[in-house]
Amino acid sequence: MASKTTKLLGLAALSRALVLVGIVLSDAAFNDLDTSASQQNRPCDRQCSGTGTSCLASGSAHTTIFDDVSAWDSVFFVRVAKCGYETDMINAFFPLLPLVMRLGSAFLLPLHGLMPLESLLTLAGLLVNIAAFSAAALALWRLSVQVLGDERWADAAVLFFCINPASVFYSAAYTESLFAAFTFWGMLLVYTNPWTAVAAFTLAAMARSNGILGCWFLMHALLSSTFRTGRVSWTGVLRCWIGCLTICAPYALMQVRGYLTYCGVGRDAALQPPPWCQSTLPSLYGYVQRQYWDVGFLRFYSKLDRWPKVLQSIPVAALSFVGCWTWACADWACALSLGMARRAPARPLSPLARTGSGPGPLRRPSRWAPGPPPSRRGGVGAAFHTLGAGVAQPCAWPPEAPALAPYIYHWALMTAVAATAMHVNVATRFLSSCPPLYWYAAAWIKQGRRPALVLWGWALAFTVLGTLLLPNFYPWT
Repeated sequence: MASKTTKLLGLAALSRALVLVGIVLSDAAFNDLDTSASQQNRPCDRQCSGTGTSCLASGSAHTTIFDDVSAWDSVFFVRVAKCGYETDMINAFFPLLPLVMRLGSAFLLPLHGLMPLESLLTLAGLLVNIAAFSAAALALWRLSVQVLGDERWADAAVLFFCINPASVFYSAAYTESLFAAFTFWGMLLVYTNPWTAVAAFTLAAMARSNGILGCWFLMHALLSSTFRTGRVSWTGVLRCWIGCLTICAPYALMQVRGYLTYCGVGRDAALQPPPWCQSTLPSLYGYVQRQYWDVGFLRFYSKLDRWPKVLQSIPVAALSFVGCWTWACADWACALSLGMARRAPARPLSPLARTGSGPGPLRRPSRWAPGPPPSRRGGVGAAFHTLGAGVAQPCAWPPEAPALAPYIYHWALMTAVAATAMHVNVATRFLSSCPPLYWYAAAWIKQGRRPALVLWGWALAFTVLGTLLLPNFYPWT
């Protein structure tokens, strides 16, 4: 097991290093489409206020390779790490990555005289993300073995994760690596060490707003326990709600801080409060997303010039929709009951599926619930040999695997949000934190040369395009 862990961590770190080298080479070879990254070395606004100096005109001319590869959202994360939340717009970026950048830069003291603070912050973010991605890969492998009971599928899933289509964001100074690491570890530990899982989900919620969906896994464990035992554990209910409140705390605290800053006692008395302050449930995050990024229910489709961007997300949307649909087709009783009920298979399993190649889901009793979601030992991983056996057999998720239910529902909800309530072109990286995406892709890859070529071609093409476009400030997912 130690050797396996070492190999997984080495593979993950190597994949990040290779993509990062590609980002650096791409930035050196091509000119930036946008030069706004050069403004990140300007002083913080509080240093210029009252001095008569324009912050926009007083930026340092000293730049390094780390400044050059800091593009798009990375610029905002570096700015928050350096100066805090200076404007309402920058509140769209959650504080975990900037905090990690600040802490990481403190360990790079010998380099303080060699490069600007912004470069140190970016370097710290890149190094932390390599470590976080490696931790995410290890958690995904263990979760895959735990749920599927088959190391071969776990190996294939982690390999696809290491070269996933959103790979460039896992090597850049973005939140993807940290978010995936804490999300995967939370999923892995929710049945065995629930309070550690709550801590992991809370840190994920500090990285991105959709981290609050970690509450779903606590609630599903409680519902599963109630369904199996036929009684409600009020202690379990209390623990679940405490866990959910803890996970939602980072988002809530950001909104409270925003309200106090722009609507309450911290507001500049000379300025009128913004209109969102008068809302029944004021939300700075919701306002910023609508005002500056035009994010909202179906708002993406309101402008025809955005429609071509949908093409970027067709592959991940198709894989996600088909994966969720075929799982529901395998057992509608299981799907419509949140994985609680199940029917007998309409036809016997294939001999290959019946033999089984792994021990099935293994979980210890939970303090949230007496045990894991209902499952049958043996055959879960082997039944994946029937998954995606061909286009003529689309409904191939194994009906004897209700342990998949919470992860599939999470994947389906994320897919629905990506399609309706955000910019659709970012769906590839938005859905890259869903483990079933890699399980389903791995199952198809195992079916033969043609599906393997399609999926690997998609992953490699998006990785190459991402390394060419993202660091040079060209639009990319």
